[in-house]
Amino acid sequence: MEVRREPITLPAFSADLVVSSMALDFVEDAGRIVTRAFDWLRSGGWLVFTVQHPIVTASTHAQWVHEAGTSSAWPVDSYLTEGPRTESRGDLAVTRCHRPVARWVMWVLDAGFRLDALAEPGGSPEGWSAAKGLLEENAKRPRILAVRAERPASGRGAPAG
Repeated sequence: MEVRREPITLPAFSADLVVSSMALDFVEDAGRIVTRAFDWLRSGGWLVFTVQHPIVTASTHAQWVHEAGTSSAWPVDSYLTEGPRTESRGDLAVTRCHRPVARWVMWVLDAGFRLDALAEPGGSPEGWSAAKGLLEENAKRPRILAVRAERPASGRGAPAG
């Protein structure tokens, strides 16, 4: 399978909203994308993104541990060691770039954004009702990190007036 990389170029101050859904953790230089999004947004514009939660991507052996007589546990190792993590999904190898929550927050703040919301949803009983056993496991750790940040009216690179 060939991977195509095509740069996105938007004029400065041309967008009201930049959204990324579950994609930035596949990008090696995601901090650069956050900075570019800041440049693309008008004052008062929003950056909204989700990534797989770093608790999920931290371990090099990301899978539930089940021991007889105890509840299942999600292993967390190498949380502060940033870099690629590869997991197998059948015949497919999926590689994400692991970063701790603090790295995502610092990229947002360093770019000049005002952090408006940070959420770590794990799902709801309604959403997991069809997947027997998953609600209990997923209530133990978040699956997603969600960020919403605003480009303030003043700050790095803001247009005059």
